[in-house]
Amino acid sequence: MMKIKDKSNSAADFLDKAMRYCTYRERSAAEVEFKLSVLGCDPKTSTNVIDQLKEEGYVNDARFAEAFAGSKFRTRKWGKTKIRYELKAKGIDNDLIIRALGGIPAEEYQSVLDGLLKTKYKTFNKGSSIQIKQKLMSYAFSKGYETDVVYGALARIFKD
Repeated sequence: MMKIKDKSNSAADFLDKAMRYCTYRERSAAEVEFKLSVLGCDPKTSTNVIDQLKEEGYVNDARFAEAFAGSKFRTRKWGKTKIRYELKAKGIDNDLIIRALGGIPAEEYQSVLDGLLKTKYKTFNKGSSIQIKQKLMSYAFSKGYETDVVYGALARIFKD
């Protein structure tokens, strides 16, 4: 593999820009590749830059997937379906996605969904029980929660 060190070389400039891009937050290799193409980097140089970034620990798709999944779940309260879709769109391998989603504790996952649905339920003041359940299901699906998990949460909410 080619080491890029000479700052007068345009490849070194791309490496420097990519390093700065990766220090802001975790990035996937596909995100870095896209950024380099936007900057005008040719595919061969881009591959070399990404390889060097991986070697130096700036880019790690497994680390990115875990950080992304945890962040989107905890801050935006996304479900696993939506997280999976977004990680796929960012070029993450399916095995890494499965591992990242496995890092979300099942109890916390259910608790977050229950909380979301209870909060949303309080906003409804009209409608039959069936209409309210349909609205809650639509809301949960839009957040990316799986069908069986949503049905379980609705059963717990309407049991109380």
